[in-house]
Amino acid sequence: MNFKDYYSKNEQRLLESLKEFLKFKTISTQEEYKPEIQKVLEWLNGYFSNLGFKTKQLLTKKPSRKEKANPVFFAEYIVDTDLPTIIIYGHYDVQPPGDLEKWHTDPFDPVIKDGKIFGRGTNDNKGQVFANMIAIEYYINHVKDKKYNIKFFIEGEEEIGGITTDEIIESREFDNELSSDFLWISDGPWISADKPSVVYALRGIAYYDLYLKVMDNDIHSGIYGNVVLNPANLAGTIIYKLKDIFRNRIRVPGIYKKVRKPSDYELELVEKTSPNWEQIQKEAGTTAITKYIRKGVEFSPLSLTGLKPSLDVHGIKTGFAEKDGLKTIIPSDALVKFSIRLVPYLTPEFIYDSLKKYLDKIIPKGVEWELKDLGSSKPFLMDPKDPSVDVLLNVMTQAFNKQAVLVPEGGSIGLVNTFAEIYGPKILMPNYGLPDDGLHSPNEKFNLSQLVGGAETLLGFLQN
Repeated sequence: MNFKDYYSKNEQRLLESLKEFLKFKTISTQEEYKPEIQKVLEWLNGYFSNLGFKTKQLLTKKPSRKEKANPVFFAEYIVDTDLPTIIIYGHYDVQPPGDLEKWHTDPFDPVIKDGKIFGRGTNDNKGQVFANMIAIEYYINHVKDKKYNIKFFIEGEEEIGGITTDEIIESREFDNELSSDFLWISDGPWISADKPSVVYALRGIAYYDLYLKVMDNDIHSGIYGNVVLNPANLAGTIIYKLKDIFRNRIRVPGIYKKVRKPSDYELELVEKTSPNWEQIQKEAGTTAITKYIRKGVEFSPLSLTGLKPSLDVHGIKTGFAEKDGLKTIIPSDALVKFSIRLVPYLTPEFIYDSLKKYLDKIIPKGVEWELKDLGSSKPFLMDPKDPSVDVLLNVMTQAFNKQAVLVPEGGSIGLVNTFAEIYGPKILMPNYGLPDDGLHSPNEKFNLSQLVGGAETLLGFLQN
């Protein structure tokens, strides 16, 4: 039985299983959902055990987060120890749903409509993980000449920086489990709806809290305006000095001197595959874009998200911010949450030191301030001409019947570098999602055609 016939025959059962997976409220950013983490681990254990996998939960002997740590779900199916091994990565944790009024359906009661499944985690990352699970179910039951041993590594902290996950890899307590020839990661969208995308580079990230304090209590703006420094105003000034949003340049000194210069081959790839600005506006649902022009040359959107560092403010907390009403105060303090996306050769250590020096210069004397490092991951880069990448591009083109392309991705997956540095597998990153899937947004969705095409991509590689 070929895969398409298998899927057609089992579609209802498989989609019901996907719905079960999506219903678990595995929100790693909020501790009250800890029981949901345990439930999904039990569900995964049952699913993989039924396929003949040996399963376990991975957690270091002394995780830094202790009782808050979310274990990695691990499963292995060894065909022959002499065969190469592929580890299939994914994450079972999801983002909070956000504003429920903006959802058309319950985010944790998935609905299938018009060939799409809607719900939190449908793209990021349960839907893409499940595409790989479908492929392996078929591989075990219907592929006679098996060429690979299969392992699954499904973590529960991707959405909060993967601290425990990194510790699991770095501890070397699980060398037998984590040794492999290939690491397969499907955790992102295509560059555009007509271009199946294989990722060869990821940006890293460094995330910070900047806390500013001028006094112990809020004070009257009529009495003290113009004579006492307003930390809310200061926060705005600092943000302006961190990034010129009109020229699209980070202002922290020294950053661009360390940025890696891409090869001519990469630049050609990027220019050929980049979406245009109209596509970006449509995908983001915005009328405001920030082009980058330097020395008269306009950069493509993909070159900005894949090859350049970026700085974004994620939130500001200060003073009186109610929707209605007024309160004429000078707030006592302010908090700015921001991050910098890193490209080779920018390291988190270099960024932190550079920020500290710069902030020390631009923050006035008398202001108490602290720059808190909330977590970071390094950028990742592999050789875009690696032979395994060519194989992957070919099988993905066949699976989706569209020419697959090689792209750098603006997002971050911290564990990639850790895995690569310690265990040395070839990294393969085919994305199955589409640009309009709305990951991290209300009404997140995943096309069922992508579910099938993703499964066929992995199967194509395993049988190549």
